[in-house]
Amino acid sequence: MFKIAVTPTYAWPVRFTLPGSSTTVSYEAQFARLTQDEIDELGDRAAKGDVTDRQILDRVLVGWSKIVDESGEPIAFGSSAADVVFNTYPFTPATVKAFFDSLKDAKAKN
Repeated sequence: MFKIAVTPTYAWPVRFTLPGSSTTVSYEAQFARLTQDEIDELGDRAAKGDVTDRQILDRVLVGWSKIVDESGEPIAFGSSAADVVFNTYPFTPATVKAFFDSLKDAKAKN
């Protein structure tokens, strides 16, 4: 059975290694569930280099969990401290990759 009523967002794990470290870090991204037309358009723009990783995240990343500051306090999505997260390499490219991987995994499961 295919039920059309789906949630507008979904959670997906993101894993990456910080430069100079051998430890893998992770968090849970909350992605917007795009329509097929939106996915196609975003994928085409990304393939052509017409959109930056940050622009992709501005469109698809709608929340996160398991991201904390130096003292262990959660960093709220959309807070002023979130800019530090976006600018910590390789957070942004790793999250974009995880988004597109989530779409590939969905196709593979069908």
